[in-house]
Amino acid sequence: MTESENAVENGVEAMTQLLGGIVGEQSKVRVDEIIKALKTAGKDLQYERDIENYVRNLTDSIARNSKSLAAEIEGIIAEDRKILDKIKIDEQSHSAGIGDAMGTAVQRKVTIGEMQISQANAFGQQLKERNESAARAYEQARRAESFAAAA
Repeated sequence: MTESENAVENGVEAMTQLLGGIVGEQSKVRVDEIIKALKTAGKDLQYERDIENYVRNLTDSIARNSKSLAAEIEGIIAEDRKILDKIKIDEQSHSAGIGDAMGTAVQRKVTIGEMQISQANAFGQQLKERNESAARAYEQARRAESFAAAA
């Protein structure tokens, strides 16, 4: 049995003894014993109520703190989502920037290649006008170079 059940049982027993003492000769002595037993039982009940109140207050405090903690965790998760979204946007922006830079580099290479081809053609024409055999050797070297570059 729990302490409260024992206290109630002791109270009933004390009341029974009190009634029995009223009828009997030892009522004065029994009344003092019964009062003492009732006071002890009352202290036990009060102690048990105090423990129940303490546990209830502790449970309420834990529940409040849990709600507060859950709200803070939700805030952290939301902030993490924002950071991840910003990282994705920055990543896409950087990828576009890299693509633009690569396109610019390729365009420069094409432009330089076209300039070199026109200069090489002009040089070949000048060689042809001045020295036919040097011009043939130059054309052979250019062909060999373009085959090597293509491979």
